[in-house]
Amino acid sequence: MVLVKGGNFYLSQSTVTYAQWRMVVGSNASSFDGCDECPVEKVSQVDIQEFLKMLNVQSGRKYRLLNEAEWELAVVAGARKDLGIWLVL
Repeated sequence: MVLVKGGNFYLSQSTVTYAQWRMVVGSNASSFDGCDECPVEKVSQVDIQEFLKMLNVQSGRKYRLLNEAEWELAVVAGARKDLGIWLVL
């Protein structure tokens, strides 16, 4: 996690990968297989919320998706410019 300059939140250092998704959920995020370090794709908002619920229980922390204002701040601060599932702590 990295602190976003000008913000009061931390941003994950990478998008959620297939390996991370499987570690939390126990199954693949989609039918795509073969690249553990690739970012998760083709998941629904419902799937993402379920992933976050399970991650929070397992970690004892409170992860969530960025809201629009946080996303804008992160991009302006130069934190990350690629798309994907980013978690906030």
